[in-house]
Amino acid sequence: MKFYAIINKNILGSDCMKKIVAFMAAAVLVLCMGIGATADEEITTPWDDSSLKIAVVETFDNDEGITGGYIGMSNTEVEKEDLLLDYAELWEGGMYFGPMALGQVWVGLVDTNLKQAPANAEGFGFYVKNDSGFDASFSFELCTAANGDMNNGAYTIGSNKSYALISKDGIKTVMTAPEQEHPYAPGTIIHSYFEVPEDFEGWVCVPLENLQMNFNSQMFVEAGALTKLTGFGWLSKDGSDFLFDNLFFYGSGV
Repeated sequence: MKFYAIINKNILGSDCMKKIVAFMAAAVLVLCMGIGATADEEITTPWDDSSLKIAVVETFDNDEGITGGYIGMSNTEVEKEDLLLDYAELWEGGMYFGPMALGQVWVGLVDTNLKQAPANAEGFGFYVKNDSGFDASFSFELCTAANGDMNNGAYTIGSNKSYALISKDGIKTVMTAPEQEHPYAPGTIIHSYFEVPEDFEGWVCVPLENLQMNFNSQMFVEAGALTKLTGFGWLSKDGSDFLFDNLFFYGSGV
């Protein structure tokens, strides 16, 4: 089961409007389960604070908005048709990064839908279903490069920064991203990665202030990157491939 919140129907489209009721019913159910009683308030999410509103900017119901991308191993741009055929497949209403994507190390997508991220957003999130058969580690990134090149402007969770996992049954777990050093500059702390357990299905929420540029000390908020978004990207650290869906932003003023 997935949660949906619709804030601006012009951003999300008429199809998504049909999902408002499903989200609202599910959100009420989670709040009634007493999730706040066990939650670590270090990370506050829309699932435990109703004042935080959600705007879904990419549902993956179709390929509208996706214009092309960039792949890491060959360090080259990819046409939209080849990108969606070989590296980032739209599948079961979500996006699946398969074996060919793993072989390219990382995949960045140019997606005009992310340009519509609310200017006053406080956090970012997405749905993930990990059926890879083991605990998975990956970077899910917000890109600012015009061509989707994640070596030239992409942000993910920073080392020692927190994010929250919200399982489909409403259990919230606050995680701390592992500390990661630059491969060619030992002692230099850089961006990190998300970790989700085997069979996890639910949502990842992370404050925008906890996002850090790849191989750089620059933080997302300090760089004003929210107004420069061109798309998103994905990198697996352990060879896992699974389904992503519903990229969203959240905040009290969204």
